[in-house]
Amino acid sequence: MVKSYYLIGIGGTGMASLALMLKQKGYEVTGSDKNVYPPVSDILSDNNIKFYNSYNHQNLIDSSPNVIVIGNSVSRGNPEVEHILNNNLTYTSMPELIKTEFIHDRRSIVITGTHGKTTTTSLTTQIFDDAGKKPGFMIGGQPGNFKESGRISEGDAFIIEGDEYDTCFYDKRSKFFHYAPFHLVINNIEFDHGDIFMNLEEIIRSFSYLQRLVPQQGTILANGDDDNVRSIINHDYCRVITFGKNKDNDAVIKNIRKGGQSMETQFTLSWESKDYDFQIPLIGEFNVRNAVAAILLAFLDNISKESIDQALAKFISPRKRLRRITKNQSVILFEDFAHHPTAIQSTLSALKESFPESRILAAYEPRSNTSIRNFHQEKMPEAFSNADRVYIYRLHRGDTINTNDRLDINAIIEELNNKDIPANRFDQLSEIKQQILDETIPGDIVAIMSQGDFDGLAVSLSESLDAKFQTDH
Repeated sequence: MVKSYYLIGIGGTGMASLALMLKQKGYEVTGSDKNVYPPVSDILSDNNIKFYNSYNHQNLIDSSPNVIVIGNSVSRGNPEVEHILNNNLTYTSMPELIKTEFIHDRRSIVITGTHGKTTTTSLTTQIFDDAGKKPGFMIGGQPGNFKESGRISEGDAFIIEGDEYDTCFYDKRSKFFHYAPFHLVINNIEFDHGDIFMNLEEIIRSFSYLQRLVPQQGTILANGDDDNVRSIINHDYCRVITFGKNKDNDAVIKNIRKGGQSMETQFTLSWESKDYDFQIPLIGEFNVRNAVAAILLAFLDNISKESIDQALAKFISPRKRLRRITKNQSVILFEDFAHHPTAIQSTLSALKESFPESRILAAYEPRSNTSIRNFHQEKMPEAFSNADRVYIYRLHRGDTINTNDRLDINAIIEELNNKDIPANRFDQLSEIKQQILDETIPGDIVAIMSQGDFDGLAVSLSESLDAKFQTDH
């Protein structure tokens, strides 16, 4: 009899990837969520994975699964969760199941950090796959080089994005604790996930405990330029390799420069007494660090420099990771995941460096549980310092937060205007779209930044910009 799984919260990126991987192993898979939208709904349907567009205990009765997987978007009070507990049904969390089904007999390569996880995981997967390593992988976004964001492993490596967010309602540990790292990347550590962590110290502590899981034969690759990362690195457990621009790192990044095209970056990496020149089809110093982490993992796996170069040349950015989506040549629109002030500043800085003669028009949606609160209130105006025009959308679910705890958009707008950076707040999507469309001129760069979908603004606006400047196609 074929084993069957039921995924509560199947519409999330991670849960949908898990559903595909379970299907690849030959299991029966069903699930539920509130309003499953494309592209996830299309992916599930294309793979014959049945799902319910609502939560109802009858779904579980009708499906009668062997094991139920509870996503971390689901909490007590959910009718399916209550049915599970009342009837003592077998359940687990997504990270727990990933470990037992896909990692337990593989070398786990875990990519962590406040920023850059998805891009670094995608880069690593692309390099390993192009080198014929046939890794399994699970990426917390839609990779550009693969149709799916998760795949079971044929080779001995499993590459996974290690999220510090909590596991599920009954397990408040970070997801990455379940991933049994053999090689662990710590790209950076900053305060985020204010709904889970009280302060930066709690996040640092979580990463500190994680490194204790790396075996003696494994490796920690750590951003040595990040003080928070440096503060927790313990060389007693296993080999540690630090990387960064500072000369005291084990792998030193030098001579970062613009490549032959506006969306390319060149740099030199000094590693084990040799200098290696690389070029990546990405912009920004933060993407150089992401690439270096992936390159060092490849070196540890005896992948040649030539093979790494070939893989990097073919790399396509994951969706919503500073990815161009317009087709015309007059106005370029990028869609980006940036929601933390450091990420916003890095994204806009990279665009300004790559397009120094262009105006940067930045649209931002505060959407994540942290960004809609005032944790980073003082840092937000400076985050937009490289923008020439700023459009800020209303808080996502702002009415669910106490007024004293909300991000004050008006204060940010006022400070930006005082710095001669024109900025406005918008409560209607149609208004922000029309304003940007009216104000764009040839040569402009538009950055749409949100942790979520921004109500479809990026796709809708890109189509309108392509139509407006269609003579350039």
